[in-house]
Amino acid sequence: LPDQRADTPGNLVVDFLGRPALTYTGPATLALRTGALILPCFGRRTEDNRIVCYFAQPFSIEHSGDRDADILRGTRMVNQALAREILRYPAQWLWMHNRWDLERGEHRRKRRKQPPPPGQ
Repeated sequence: LPDQRADTPGNLVVDFLGRPALTYTGPATLALRTGALILPCFGRRTEDNRIVCYFAQPFSIEHSGDRDADILRGTRMVNQALAREILRYPAQWLWMHNRWDLERGEHRRKRRKQPPPPGQ
């Protein structure tokens, strides 16, 4: 899911709701490799406690000849589509972790494995 913090290798730091955030590149990479459109899909809870699923405007990522630049541009476009929806229905966005934590998970795990200071 593109709204999760991407603390695995191969991610990019891309603006998300006005702040830099570790972001997965999978949607943009897949679209560039296959030529497929990206079709954002969302689920919104209604007042009568049902879920309505709907699609936003599909978009494509143009090939410029610079693969890295294309993936970055496409990843930004994915974050922008998600941000538009969150700003439209902010109460619908369930959030369970710090999306803007730029420290990679692998570094965090290494720090935890360090032995305690002497005398403890």
